[in-house]
Amino acid sequence: MQFLKKHYEKVLLSIVLLGLAAAAAVLPLLVAQVRDRLDEIRGNLTVKVKPKPFKPQDEWVTTNKTLAARLDGPMDLDFAGAHNLFNPVLWKRRPDGQVIPIRTGAEIGPGAVAIVQIKELHLTATFDGVVQGGNPGDPPKYTVTVKRDTDPNQRGDSRTVSMAMPHLNLFDLINVQGPTNDPTALVIKLKDEVEPITVTKENPYVHVVGYSADLAYSSAPSKKQSWNNQKVNATIKLEDDPETYKIVAITRNEVVLSADSNKRRWIIKRNPVSTTASAK
Repeated sequence: MQFLKKHYEKVLLSIVLLGLAAAAAVLPLLVAQVRDRLDEIRGNLTVKVKPKPFKPQDEWVTTNKTLAARLDGPMDLDFAGAHNLFNPVLWKRRPDGQVIPIRTGAEIGPGAVAIVQIKELHLTATFDGVVQGGNPGDPPKYTVTVKRDTDPNQRGDSRTVSMAMPHLNLFDLINVQGPTNDPTALVIKLKDEVEPITVTKENPYVHVVGYSADLAYSSAPSKKQSWNNQKVNATIKLEDDPETYKIVAITRNEVVLSADSNKRRWIIKRNPVSTTASAK
């Protein structure tokens, strides 16, 4: 007992060390058993259905593609539409007292002028006939009438020409086809034309040299103005507008008006359904 009293600490330490040694010897065996058990369980597991790969929903892909396409290109912002954020509407009062909004500029004024009809203006050269010389041996003379619808003189100018005096201020006689006393055709060159033309008694020469327009304007439901056979350089006056407008150009499909005060122009386009105008 005296030995235990003197050396009990060493005895306890020895017992603890023996326990630790036994645990250290048993631990590898326990780890091996657990590992074998896990391998057995893993071997018994079977996958009956293969997992399907993840497939995103169509609406996700479509939405993402749409957003990506918007980011690729510049944003298209329309500040000139029918909205009034940057385009406040101007209201004007008509002579009849009605107040109307001016959204397009074609409600009143030159933009509201409509094309009723556009007609062709022609240059016509006609071989009228032969005039025999007054004296025997004189060369025959030929009467040619040149008419331009663009000129104020709608009857045209009739001139007599011969091969002896072929040059006139209106045209030049280039050649006579057929017998000189009864030719089948004349070849002439007009002063303002580049190429010679051929005229016969049966078939006059006809060429488009311009256009005239019939215009209409309605300043109110009960008030209408009209101008017929208007040509280039003609002027029109609108009832509800102090400005005077000049026709500066007429083509097959449009009429161009110009304000006398500031030279601002309006292009009136011919449309079978509606007539629109754009200011420049």
